[in-house]
Amino acid sequence: MPTPEPTATPELETVYSDYGFVIKLDRGADIQATGWTEVEPSVTRGLASFAYGGVNTSLVWGPSENRDTLQFLASSYNVLRAAQPSIT
Repeated sequence: MPTPEPTATPELETVYSDYGFVIKLDRGADIQATGWTEVEPSVTRGLASFAYGGVNTSLVWGPSENRDTLQFLASSYNVLRAAQPSIT
């Protein structure tokens, strides 16, 4: 009687679909959303964070408030620096 070939266990896919956007990750991840400038996240602003592939990831969304892309990026980077002072 032949021995059956072992089958690979599929990795968990993570699909996060809240606040007007979708994140699809091919490996499992625990995505946590928090408020950015308010207590709770909303469609207009928030912060999602998760570890993925050995990297801590943060996604910030919010209104442009008439800022150009570079100003918004600098503001987002400052939020990240404040959240992880031992790293940045």
